[in-house]
Amino acid sequence: MQNALLISEKQAEFTLTTRPVPQAGTGEVLIKIRAASLNPVDWKIQKYGVFHEEYPAILGYDVAGDIVAVGKGATRFSVGDRIFGRCLPYPDYSAYQEYCKLKEDWVAKSLLDSETITYEQASTFPCALIAAYQGLYNDAPYGMALTPLVPQGKRKYVGEAILIIGGGSSVGQFVIQLAKASGFSQIITTASSKHTKKLKELGATHIIDRTIPLDTIQTNLAEIIGSQGGGIKYVFDAISEPETQKAAFDLLSPGGKLEIVLPPQVPIDSEERRLH
Repeated sequence: MQNALLISEKQAEFTLTTRPVPQAGTGEVLIKIRAASLNPVDWKIQKYGVFHEEYPAILGYDVAGDIVAVGKGATRFSVGDRIFGRCLPYPDYSAYQEYCKLKEDWVAKSLLDSETITYEQASTFPCALIAAYQGLYNDAPYGMALTPLVPQGKRKYVGEAILIIGGGSSVGQFVIQLAKASGFSQIITTASSKHTKKLKELGATHIIDRTIPLDTIQTNLAEIIGSQGGGIKYVFDAISEPETQKAAFDLLSPGGKLEIVLPPQVPIDSEERRLH
């Protein structure tokens, strides 16, 4: 048996319970969970009763830990491998417990040793990295349709500029790193000034204080990219609240592409600008 955090019914409080440790099935691995990240979707499911219909439920979508058993037909991993993975919305496959199982295709080895990257750090990869990568490289309407990194996309966008709203967020930090790998010459992000050093280490070239008015952001952008008020071609809104979506759309140039991570909250008033 193992400990688990359970939601007994829609919008119920989390409660500590015990349940059986699952067994790895065909093509699956069993994971001893060392860390699980907290995603916005988890508290929204619990608070608002959305996205999830089967109860009782165990939440948690990102996990890092150690392989403790390998099911029949699973060949990519061995007992003892340090991994991180993307969980599924079913009790045996969720992260808020001591053990979970996953299909081996949903798991990746943590390539760095524990002195370089912790379990806690590795657990932040799956959802945030997927959102950043899909948002940049998936075809429209599910992404900005940039040329993927492998093999021909590395440094494809030398000479181009991208604006990332919310660079200090988990998704925003991955967008910065992917934009750097894609070769963007100017990686501009809005963020709190206290994050300047870290975000520049990740690849940001310019930090704009996220608290300043929109017209000041426009002025700063014009100075950075040499625009005369025409906006910027690529904008990734990693926050996507109504106010940030409006600001992002207002900053987008004709023919530009805007990626958001939540449903659209602003009207699309131009066929020349694409909202994903």
